[in-house]
Amino acid sequence: MLFVDELKGYLVSPDKVATYLTSANSSIGEKQQLLATLRSDFEKVKQQAEQTYQLYLKNGLTVEQFKEIFQPLDARKKQIEADIPRVEAEVDVLKVDGFSSEYIMAEGRDFHSRWPKMNHDERRKVVELLVKNIVVGQGEITLNLCYVPSFEEMANGQRTV
Repeated sequence: MLFVDELKGYLVSPDKVATYLTSANSSIGEKQQLLATLRSDFEKVKQQAEQTYQLYLKNGLTVEQFKEIFQPLDARKKQIEADIPRVEAEVDVLKVDGFSSEYIMAEGRDFHSRWPKMNHDERRKVVELLVKNIVVGQGEITLNLCYVPSFEEMANGQRTV
């Protein structure tokens, strides 16, 4: 039961949950700032492309000059157009996955209370989900737990469980 007690201590520790939530909120803030920057860059690129086009229409640029200036702007605009929905989705995922501290602690207490009532197969499944590997050394056993990835890692799709 030591494993379960240790896990409960982590899940119901207000300090550890607060640290987790602070990290999550920081990641959301960073992604929202990135989104604002992308939107601002998009408007700037769109404006530069329009100015370049207007200059071309007024015969201020040759076709070659227009292509040389416009094509990189157009490519950047398309890249930003693809990035904005991706970052918006990342922000939404982070917001949905961001649990309240009360919820996390309640789940930890609930898990701890259910453990004694679980049969052998149920316990085995839980342990297999939570334990990455077991290292047996001289006089000690180390359980390396899987972890809930940081919000930044989740957003980048680098989940390890």
